[in-house]
Amino acid sequence: MDLHPDDAARLGLAQGDAAQVVSRRGAVEAPVRLDPGLRPGLAFLTLHFPDEVATNLLTIDSYDPKSGTAEFKATAVRVERADRPLRA
Repeated sequence: MDLHPDDAARLGLAQGDAAQVVSRRGAVEAPVRLDPGLRPGLAFLTLHFPDEVATNLLTIDSYDPKSGTAEFKATAVRVERADRPLRA
């Protein structure tokens, strides 16, 4: 999960720490990566490697009726420190 360094510091997270990412639809754990180019207040999780982090558990199953594109691009989340380290 990419976070701006200021956001990570406010959450008590550092590069490589395990973060718990929670939405109304689900929760996942992901390693933190600091990205100073990311706008503060935003977080980024890729959806291209579901075997590493099942990002789509956080999103809804809706599709755009015209394009057929899945609505995977945005969701509100809460980020917090994971209770345990990530598995190796």
